[in-house]
Amino acid sequence: RSALVTARDPIKLGTAYAGLQPWEHGGVSPEEHFMPESFQKAGYQTAMIGKWHIGRQYESLVPHHRGFDHFFGHLNTQVDYYTHESAGGHDLQENGKSLKRDAYATDIHGDESVRFLKELRDPAKPFLLYVPFLAPHSPMQAPEELEAKYKSRLNFPIPKRTYAAMVDSMDQAIGRILDELERQGVSENTIILFFSDNGGFAGFGGVNEPYRGGKLETFEGGIRVNAIMRWPGKIPAGSETTQTISVMDVFPTLAAAADIEMHNKKKIDGIDVLSSLTKSKNIKRSKPLFFASNSPEYNSFRLAMIEGDHKLVQIIDHHNRSTEITNYLFDLGEDPYEKNNLAEENPLRVKKMSEAINDETAENATNDEIQMEDMETNNDGKSPTKWPKFNKFNNGFNHLVLR
Repeated sequence: RSALVTARDPIKLGTAYAGLQPWEHGGVSPEEHFMPESFQKAGYQTAMIGKWHIGRQYESLVPHHRGFDHFFGHLNTQVDYYTHESAGGHDLQENGKSLKRDAYATDIHGDESVRFLKELRDPAKPFLLYVPFLAPHSPMQAPEELEAKYKSRLNFPIPKRTYAAMVDSMDQAIGRILDELERQGVSENTIILFFSDNGGFAGFGGVNEPYRGGKLETFEGGIRVNAIMRWPGKIPAGSETTQTISVMDVFPTLAAAADIEMHNKKKIDGIDVLSSLTKSKNIKRSKPLFFASNSPEYNSFRLAMIEGDHKLVQIIDHHNRSTEITNYLFDLGEDPYEKNNLAEENPLRVKKMSEAINDETAENATNDEIQMEDMETNNDGKSPTKWPKFNKFNNGFNHLVLR
């Protein structure tokens, strides 16, 4: 999420290992420039409906202070789909005002997106609408009538039936949004992008085959996801691209499509891949892509680096008195499903790529906590006179981003 809105590597943002739970004080620094801020400056009306999850403890971290004119949704993760509670607290709001809704969360996201399009947006302005659904994230909950459609899928030992129903509900919500765009006659002039933030989690019913692994891992099943983009008259219907595209590329690519200026002051890591989508050109990346995922296992970390067709995956396990590193080297061009580990026969390449991962992670912050530094006090010795310092912790076209 942080990579999407900043076009910068989450390792640099300090969010690569960040669960950002409700009791934590982390977030993406206000010093970072967000995608909707650039679109705002270009005259776009910006809105977000759904799950935020990149900062909540301070007013400067929440959506309607990060470039969104309108926000309806949740600040945290693990939100109950019916009570809309997270970690014992209510988490459903509109522009900072808490509210109650007696409805399934995915239905709310779809309905509120349609409400923005019908009632809140200014037809004289282009718009950017960002819709990050909760579904199909846990807790695994779905309407009974939708679960009944998937009786052949068992809910034991994992909730496969519920998972299917949650995806079904999201699909219907997206359908209502697309129908409203058609009804208003703006679908032909709207770029629509749909993708997932990570691979499916097998423990909840996600299937990433034939790719290896899944969510919380850095094998392809965890970091390679489906993406669909529609731009009538610009992107040929049914076309495909073999271009490696990172979520960091979304911001510069949409900015190029809309012909607007990006107002980032810090150097971005994403690139403009528009020509690979509209003209089938393959764009070579000048830098490797790095990935980091803190697994549910205590003191076990997953890292990866992709450089061209070569990919190094590292699993780092910290024990009481030692650290064990397991290396996996793959040629994704020949082995996209990561079945053949080439690490032992290519020690020099493993060494070079491992050093690059070390340099990348050592150079940048990895702590998502806000540092209470540079805090001066008043004469009473208690009240701070400065705000906390944050760590360096991821024209005329409408844009709809669905996640």
